[in-house]
Amino acid sequence: VYALDKPWHEHHLCCYHCLKPIKQSLGHMERNGRVYCIKDYKDLFLPKCRGCGLTVEKDAVCAQDGRLKGKWHAGCFRCGTCKKPFPDKKFYVYNESPYC
Repeated sequence: VYALDKPWHEHHLCCYHCLKPIKQSLGHMERNGRVYCIKDYKDLFLPKCRGCGLTVEKDAVCAQDGRLKGKWHAGCFRCGTCKKPFPDKKFYVYNESPYC
């Protein structure tokens, strides 16, 4: 297995966070000179959806103008009170949450 620009025995390449060996078939991620298993990398470094709290890996909704902080899954971006989506993409911001 190659990680951090050098070869490793598969059983010696361990995740910096959970300390478990990383199987080559599952892959790994590198950050700041450290190796992480895919699960820990996602949990530690990818943004969390403000709607459901799960990791946002792609197709995120975020405010381009900076009025809202954070990201949402497209299906989680809903009114903070009634929980309905914004079909016309118009919403108001109050206390850093979107409202219809």
